[in-house]
Amino acid sequence: VATGSADQFDELVTRGIIPEAGLPDYRRVMEEIYAPRLTALGFNPKAGAHLNDDPDTQKLRQRLVVAVSDAARDPAVRKQLLDAANAYLGGDKTALDQAFLARGLKIYVEEGHLTAAKTMFDRMLGAQDEVFRSAAQKAITSDADTATATWVFSVLNDARLRVPDKLALVGGLMNNAATRDMTYDWLKANYDSFSAGAGIFSAGRIASLPHDYCDATKADEIDHIMRPKVIAAGRGELSFNRMLEDIRSCSVLKAAKGADIASAFKD
Repeated sequence: VATGSADQFDELVTRGIIPEAGLPDYRRVMEEIYAPRLTALGFNPKAGAHLNDDPDTQKLRQRLVVAVSDAARDPAVRKQLLDAANAYLGGDKTALDQAFLARGLKIYVEEGHLTAAKTMFDRMLGAQDEVFRSAAQKAITSDADTATATWVFSVLNDARLRVPDKLALVGGLMNNAATRDMTYDWLKANYDSFSAGAGIFSAGRIASLPHDYCDATKADEIDHIMRPKVIAAGRGELSFNRMLEDIRSCSVLKAAKGADIASAFKD
């Protein structure tokens, strides 16, 4: 099973090459390809349940769990992970293996929406375990909607947040089609303060935050509006240029092959 293909297909969804109208067909195909393989391999989210498997098998299972629970949105596997995440957050640290922690926490937020996102934010800030903190950080904006995005913008000045935390939150909102435009609007209005004091690597990431767009006209707009801000910040222009090139390349692919790709999932 080439689970790497699921990652590539996910990129097509994120960037809109597979449109929202095509998602039911896409999820059906992902289910047909990956769910039987995960069933055959077996899956138990409990800590150490698959400890005796060889490393390659463990890695394959981890990738299949992501493909089936995220790309396919398989309800049974998602319920397994959600139940395990609830138990884990309730104090049973054996309920969810670290290999599936990130996925479980994301599903917890995806199913619980803004209320769960706020809970995850508080748990992240109070975490001493860096593995948990990193997973929680990425989960907060999973499948975010406009209400979650508005709340995230309101807490970005919390003094307890680190620069990587802020980048992950804003980047997560950019990753969602439903919140991308409002996050881009926020970035335009707050670029100077957001990039102030950022290190060279963080500056590059900030400059390339709109990278999930796939429209040449949007690339031109970003170039016109954002380049003066990037130059004024004094860092990140190389990453910015690469991002624009990638957006334009994606736009060419979408125009040339988008309809064919969407049609392929109907067959």
